[in-house]
Amino acid sequence: MAGSDRVPSTRFLCFLMLLAGVAVFGQVLDFSFVTTDDWDMIVRYPLVNDWSGQGWWERLITRKHSYAMPLSVASFALDWSLWGQRPGMFHATNLALHLMCVLAFFGLVSRWFGHRAAFLVSLVMLLHPMQVESVGYISQRKDILACLFALLGVYGLSWIVQGRRVGLGILVVLGASLLAGLSKPTAMLVGPIFAVSWWFVIPKERRLKFLWAKLLLIAMGPAFLALNVYVNRLYPLTLRYEKRGIFERIAWVGHTIAHYTSSFFWPMDLSPRVPMPAPAWTFAALFGLFVIPLLFWVVLIFALKRHVWPAVLGVVWVAGIFLPISNIIPISRYVADSYFYLAMPGVLWLIAWFLARHDLQISPVFSEGKKAVDQTSLNKRSWGWGIWSAVALICSLLGVLSYYQVGHWRNEETLFRYLVQRWPDQKEPLGDLLGLLRKKGAVQEAFLLEERYLKRAVLTHPASMDARHHLMRLYLREKRPKQAFAVLLAIPKSMQQQASYWEARLEWAMRLHRMPEAYRAVKQILLYNPQSPRRKMLSFLQQFVSARPSSSRPTTSTVPASKKAVPTSGKAVP
Repeated sequence: MAGSDRVPSTRFLCFLMLLAGVAVFGQVLDFSFVTTDDWDMIVRYPLVNDWSGQGWWERLITRKHSYAMPLSVASFALDWSLWGQRPGMFHATNLALHLMCVLAFFGLVSRWFGHRAAFLVSLVMLLHPMQVESVGYISQRKDILACLFALLGVYGLSWIVQGRRVGLGILVVLGASLLAGLSKPTAMLVGPIFAVSWWFVIPKERRLKFLWAKLLLIAMGPAFLALNVYVNRLYPLTLRYEKRGIFERIAWVGHTIAHYTSSFFWPMDLSPRVPMPAPAWTFAALFGLFVIPLLFWVVLIFALKRHVWPAVLGVVWVAGIFLPISNIIPISRYVADSYFYLAMPGVLWLIAWFLARHDLQISPVFSEGKKAVDQTSLNKRSWGWGIWSAVALICSLLGVLSYYQVGHWRNEETLFRYLVQRWPDQKEPLGDLLGLLRKKGAVQEAFLLEERYLKRAVLTHPASMDARHHLMRLYLREKRPKQAFAVLLAIPKSMQQQASYWEARLEWAMRLHRMPEAYRAVKQILLYNPQSPRRKMLSFLQQFVSARPSSSRPTTSTVPASKKAVPTSGKAVP
């Protein structure tokens, strides 16, 4: 072969990928534990720091996680027994498992489509920013473990399809599917995925052979589902059903699919936690519900007609893995990028198949009844410097983005600062950051951040009393009564006909010990809600009103005769 057509050796390509992975993700060795998941589920979790002292049933169900992930917890316990409370070593294990996943993936794709296509898609799997959360966040090791076991199962499935070492292949597929499901519930459908792929890629006359193994693989899905539903009932956390209509739920699923699709092909706007998709019928929802499934259906039919089992497996893999993360079942309030870790190999297999067919001009390998194409003929056409330059540019860009994203997981403060900066309207990361700042004594910075958030909330939702009430409460807590009263004065008159307005005035009066004003606010609240528990305060506040001169008491003329009357403009308080 000419020098330009030489294929780099497997060892050299693996070395390049390991070097790139360490260059981008090696910084995690200096990171600490972050968020309550790392602290509560690892550092202060008896199943981790005292694994041998727990019963086998507790080790299996791991109820504190609200779902069963015994293998992931066991890996945390192994790290704890070896290294103790050293977060850098936990991060090192995550990084090592990620590199193992990439190498296993590269080995599979290089057998199917050649070194060049395999190297490209393996670099994407290694450096894509959607992998950052799973590698940089210790608690997300479950995604990497599940993916690693699932990839090992693909090796066993390839032996079965090729008709060699079938017995060993069946054992590997069964064992890998079981271990993947025990690593994270998202992988509960790995067994059925293997069974469906195995069924469709072999001739019809051989489909009933080893039927027991296929049935076992299919049964793993309901078994894992039943186990996790049982665990969730013991420690409810994961399943958070929303009171939404069926059409809103379907639109929600469409938004989720569109989010993952756009994040994969345009990873410029990622976050450790992505907000819940809006349950509304938009272009994104329609795109996710109709365009993407139709595209995968066309690819599946095309692959089945040509008996290209890696492509068939890729389509079934993406569809099966996507079911648990598509919000058909509300797995959580957030759509996390880490959920896509296990689904990514299927997408990349399809991309590698496309590259092999349209760029290298070779026949698909591992087709039913055909032997694998020789590696030299597989790579007989050179991509040229232009193609490799574009590949290098894309991979470099992904590496830079991932390196930047990994840095946010250094500690809790860097993570929450990034989340607050990226999504200033989200309340949860702001509360976490404020707690950290107050704990370290940065009270003034915490006050300014909270004030800015509440002022933005008032501008964003001008018809809501909640943001104004919280802003007034913030000023009262910081002993700034004039600014608190200024918030009350700025409330429009149309909103002063609400009981929530008088609740805010009552709190302001009680905090400043203005009992007559508090008495007046309670009276107004009772006009809007006669059954309010504030009625109990009347007798207590009456004594303060009776003690004042009669000229200063609120007269009956100030009290409206009906709920529709507006008592005052809110500016009568001295």
